[in-house]
Amino acid sequence: MNEALVYRLKADSGAYQDLIVSKQRGKTVPEIMRAFEEQFSGHPVSRPWSVPRLRRDPAEARRPMGDLVRSLPGVTLFSEQAAEVMRPLVEHCGEFLPMDWEEGRLVAFNVCPLVDAIDFDRCKAKPRPFAGCWLPEMCPDLAFRQEVVERTPIFKVPQYTGTAFVTEAFKRRWEEAGLVGARFERVWPWPADPLRLW
Repeated sequence: MNEALVYRLKADSGAYQDLIVSKQRGKTVPEIMRAFEEQFSGHPVSRPWSVPRLRRDPAEARRPMGDLVRSLPGVTLFSEQAAEVMRPLVEHCGEFLPMDWEEGRLVAFNVCPLVDAIDFDRCKAKPRPFAGCWLPEMCPDLAFRQEVVERTPIFKVPQYTGTAFVTEAFKRRWEEAGLVGARFERVWPWPADPLRLW
């Protein structure tokens, strides 16, 4: 049996528009960001939930909007079209949270619950988190439990709540639908020459 491929899901901010947090009275931008990110740590979001105001980055005004939008670490933001396309595949892996912004509507996908997917016996080094995110330069040799990733097309793990991982099934659905704005960085199985990926 072939091992399921696992990718780190990232917004392609080199080609598509990012959104930034607008200032709010009585709160600094870091405070707003921290409160928002904490809601996406692998648990269902309580209602009502704290929604920051987002706006386009003026420095990137000429870039188009993608179907996966970068705004805050650990938060997966879909266009409405992407949410509709991906819902049948991933709705058992989290919750869809509509959010308005100054030019329309996006859908935040809260990946939850966290899954015990890392196979520590097969990792060459103990995984270390960096501010809740997984960085390839810190631990490039993650290994995953085959039986877990085969049934979970998008997931987060307790060690890296700031990073969403996806499988080939997610990647294939995204690409077949013609959605744009996502980068799929393969993290497992690791090839013989890992420098080819970065």
